[in-house]
Amino acid sequence: MSEAEKDDAKAKPIEDELEENKNNTCNPPAGVKFNKVTHYDHSGDPLKGTHGCMALTGSPIHWHYSVNNQRPDGRCFLVKHVFGGCGVTP
Repeated sequence: MSEAEKDDAKAKPIEDELEENKNNTCNPPAGVKFNKVTHYDHSGDPLKGTHGCMALTGSPIHWHYSVNNQRPDGRCFLVKHVFGGCGVTP
């Protein structure tokens, strides 16, 4: 087997995976925030678990969300419970 044939044999699985994933779309689309949730601190310690919102705003209320990200090969991956900000969910 020639070097070129060996290279082609190595590249084939990678090409197949890229082809298989090229039409993948994230649902919801990559970058769109979803599953938004407002949190209220119930820990008893006003500075714990508020992501600094208590110190910044005087309130422990803050929100989180989930988001899909997409790799260059088209595959989606979910990131859960991302800190969104202080206050209630917009």
